[in-house]
Amino acid sequence: MAAGGTTDATVSKQAVNVVAIVAVLAILVGAVEVQALLWGLFDTGVGFWLAVAAIYVPGIVAHEATHGVGYRAFGGLRSDQVEFGFMWKALMPFAHAKAPMQAAAYRKAVLLPGLVTGVLPMAAGGP
Repeated sequence: MAAGGTTDATVSKQAVNVVAIVAVLAILVGAVEVQALLWGLFDTGVGFWLAVAAIYVPGIVAHEATHGVGYRAFGGLRSDQVEFGFMWKALMPFAHAKAPMQAAAYRKAVLLPGLVTGVLPMAAGGP
């Protein structure tokens, strides 16, 4: 336990990347299947995957920005306490809280992009 009764819960970048890759692939396949069941089958050929690729990078930016919004909204952090960047060595974009916050606020900020860039667009999707 660290000073002041806090606990360091740091996770390695490599572990996060492995989990993220598996999760993103599972979610993508699951989302395509759910949309197909809800709205009927659609073409998942080259055009579909080009469209996925075209929205992937802006989606990553929106995802990280949403973490930052969560750190500020739930954790009470100031703009200068939230850092955005890309770790080239790990091929990993990031939004980093440079100040401590309550675990509950951090959990909300971590889950927020899943809702904003995942669940809501999928629920709104359709023909």
